[in-house]
Amino acid sequence: MKPRISLAMITRNEEKNLPEALRSVQGVVDEVVIVDTGSTDGTIRIARAWGARVLSVPWEEDFARARNAALPHIRGDWLLWMDADERLVPESRPFFDLLPEQADPPIGFRVYLRNWTEDRRSFDLSWAMRLVRLFPGLAFTGRVHEQLSSALARHGGVVLDSPVVLDHFGYGLSAEQMRLKLERNYRLLAQQIKEEPHNAYAHLTMGLNRLSAGDFGAAVRHFRLALRLRQGLDSMLLLAAHNGLARAYLEQGELEQAYRWARRSLRLEKSQACPYLVLGDIYRRRGQRKRAYAVLQSALQYGPERSRAAYDINPHRPALYETILGLALELGRYEEARLFLERLWVLKPERAIAEWRYRMAVACGAPAQQVLEAYEALLGFLEREAEADAPLHLLLAEGRLAEAAGGYEMALCRFPNAPLLLRRLAGVRVKLGDLRGAHALLSEGLPVAGAIKEVRA
Repeated sequence: MKPRISLAMITRNEEKNLPEALRSVQGVVDEVVIVDTGSTDGTIRIARAWGARVLSVPWEEDFARARNAALPHIRGDWLLWMDADERLVPESRPFFDLLPEQADPPIGFRVYLRNWTEDRRSFDLSWAMRLVRLFPGLAFTGRVHEQLSSALARHGGVVLDSPVVLDHFGYGLSAEQMRLKLERNYRLLAQQIKEEPHNAYAHLTMGLNRLSAGDFGAAVRHFRLALRLRQGLDSMLLLAAHNGLARAYLEQGELEQAYRWARRSLRLEKSQACPYLVLGDIYRRRGQRKRAYAVLQSALQYGPERSRAAYDINPHRPALYETILGLALELGRYEEARLFLERLWVLKPERAIAEWRYRMAVACGAPAQQVLEAYEALLGFLEREAEADAPLHLLLAEGRLAEAAGGYEMALCRFPNAPLLLRRLAGVRVKLGDLRGAHALLSEGLPVAGAIKEVRA
């Protein structure tokens, strides 16, 4: 007899997302139970039109509590849970026909989440248990990033990988929307850690939250606590803590620590991209271009489908192709550079044009004004200070220090007071003999908004 599959969801003002989410599971699940926490739009009407049973509950600053409200109303044998901003991909449907009616001990399945960027051209990845055979005592835990792993472990259950893929659009947000989401999750995690100070998973997710928010010192503290406590962290989550430390130390400029944690992560598991990306950045910053080029190409071998980390960075993204493209040109590997440019063109054609225009201006020895105009156009596509820094290494390698200084001043207009850019500009000022300007940068920061015209002149 085919087992019944139930879908449980939490909603609040999801009228734009809900229809596509429900359409994606139509014919896969036998029932839908939705816990609504206070929608004021058409969410409830849409849910009922799709045949869902809707429970209205107050929001109590606790995602696990909202999830648990659905469990007494579930009639199926297996539970799948999703959010309204997620979609089951069509290729995953056949797997659900293979689920057994009984499972003793209980079984949970991890699914593969593709967390899409705002432009939906690239994604990061994560693995999460989202499908479980129902059993007595099943309950979610965690005020945010709620999960069933603890309940499954208490009942001697096992967690297996599955080929199921969910497309997740909840991180494809504007900068302001993401800031608000991170602040909300931070508040909930802080409350959970206050209630459960020895919860390793809570410290891990707080570390990830602080890493995304740019609070790297706090991220390091929570990742270290997670590794010290460890209980409840499986091998994939342990990798996430190691990689989080490597990334946080890298962002702080502590390259030795970043190197150490990236290498530790690779000793645990080679099939992941993040440690290779960290090592590539370290080698690049140290001027070891050949090693950076080799290790970043290694990262490309471990794309999303091969990663064994709970959370990993998808290497097939514009920023990495731009970096490798630049290294290939610097190393004189022009045929390989052409291949990387083609990949970049597919992912982000407008940015590829700007990138190529700038690099050609430098390579052809164009006048300073033309080079800076090309860099300014490229800067409009860059999202992080490290991305703004990388193209200027071409000017530094050519000894075009005044133009490099102008580029860093432009970058600081885009990323005010960015530590990496301030340090780089100070170094260029020293080489130009402007010791007073370098000192001002390092001690007070530099108001650069009006300086670009002067440098061009």
